[in-house]
Order: sequence, then structure tokens, then C-alpha cells
Amino acid sequence: MLFAETIPQTSVPCWRKETTQQLLERISYERSHIESLLLFAPDGKILAAAAKPAVSDQRLQIIAQEVWRTSQHTCLEQGMCDLKFFALQCRLGQIAATTLESGQTLAIVGRHHVRLGVLLYEVDGIAAELSKLLW
Repeated sequence: MLFAETIPQTSVPCWRKETTQQLLERISYERSHIESLLLFAPDGKILAAAAKPAVSDQRLQIIAQEVWRTSQHTCLEQGMCDLKFFALQCRLGQIAATTLESGQTLAIVGRHHVRLGVLLYEVDGIAAELSKLLW
């Protein structure tokens, strides 16, 4: 009878949980059709943001202000209506946003050639990933 020597495992690998900022940066890097990702607190403060290197901080602030203003206008943040997503085309590119269960708003700015349906799909998937991190 053959015997195999087994080496007892003394330590279990520990995976560090990805932060919200790291998740947004990774997604922005991996998906070329996304120009920037923004996560807003219920009061409009930017909690996390990621953008392609070509986007300046000033432009990101302008994008954030416009996205937040639009989300306020569509009553997305207040929960006064049953609107879950919104998508629009603007000079900055294509924008899709949703409110997370935690009350935060996630917005994606896509490149001009990206269809709005693609961004709605992306914002829904990323919202699901963020929800896992935020709970």
C-alpha cells in the first residue's frame, strides 16, 4: 500500500476586502467604455470617484456637479418617485445613475459612442457589487 505524506496547512490565506474607491478604480481601468464613476452620499458629497487619467480634477468636479444636479432634478435621491435608474446623453458623454439601497447615488459617465443600454446594464451590475461592500 502506498502512503502519501501530507503537509498540514498552518495558515489560511486571508483576502483583504476591496474598498469602494479601489473597486471604482479597478472597474474604470478594466472597462474602456467608462470614462468616470462617481459615488455620492445622500447629501451630494462625493464619497468615491474614479476617472481615466485624461480627465482632470476640475473636469471631474464639473461632471460630478452636473450629475448630482440632474439626479436631484429627477427625484432619484429623494425617493419621491419609483424611478430606479436614469440615463441621458449630454456634451460630456452618456450618463447613467441609480440610487443604492444605502441611499447613495452611483453614476457612470461613458464615452460618446457607448449606448445608453450598455451603461444602464453596467450601473446595475456595479451597484450590486457596491452593495456587497457597503453592507
